[in-house]
Amino acid sequence: MSEFNNFDIIFPENERIASQLLRSSLEQNKIKGVGLSQSSLVPQQFPEADDSLLNLHGRPKWAALNIQEDEIEVVLKAHQKVLKTAHRYCLTISLSDPKFEIKLQELCNRLDLRLGILDEQQISEEAVQVYFSRESEDANKLMRLSPVVFNGNTLSERNKQENPLVAASLCCGILYGVNTGIYSEEYKGLTNAGAAIQITNSNELATEINKLYLANKVADMGVAALDFISSGAEITDQIVEFVFDYLNHRDLI
Repeated sequence: MSEFNNFDIIFPENERIASQLLRSSLEQNKIKGVGLSQSSLVPQQFPEADDSLLNLHGRPKWAALNIQEDEIEVVLKAHQKVLKTAHRYCLTISLSDPKFEIKLQELCNRLDLRLGILDEQQISEEAVQVYFSRESEDANKLMRLSPVVFNGNTLSERNKQENPLVAASLCCGILYGVNTGIYSEEYKGLTNAGAAIQITNSNELATEINKLYLANKVADMGVAALDFISSGAEITDQIVEFVFDYLNHRDLI
């Protein structure tokens, strides 16, 4: 008799594992579904109309978010290379710590990149090549406008990564570094699904951005991200239903 018969309900990860369980004398009626549960979250809400982002509409763009101090130069040098392909490209960037703004300004000056601050009036909007957001809550807004996102703190070793599923839920293609921290499984799943690409340096970051735009594969990554987010929804609904029934029958809710 399989020891798994001690469980009331079992959801095997895939058909192969389900077959193995049945061969080990598991009662077939205990298997209620096959597949992974949904790994998702609900992104923060923000207003539909936001005048601070009007400057960004109509321009090809990518976002670098939650950037650590030692990643700023990596991102800006990548953007320099991207601009050689299309001069209208726009980078939107947010930093993991507001005190890094001084270094951002210094590097933009040294690399001859024109920096603009969101929420501030720009002298020439088309001339701005890098937009910086001082507000951490703007990150979701920037994701919504940018089909490609580089998630920061993944080339750094600070272990302050943000959940990549937020960007995936907004149909963004995701680029990331080698340090994925506690989100390694999420990044692995997104990469296997075709929704994320790992890079190791500035050259690779620029190359992947150019390849995605030139081959028009950004939309494919966005669809893959949405598919990954929604996968397992049926299994998740079943699990939630079983839990509620269990609690309800025991007068716990």
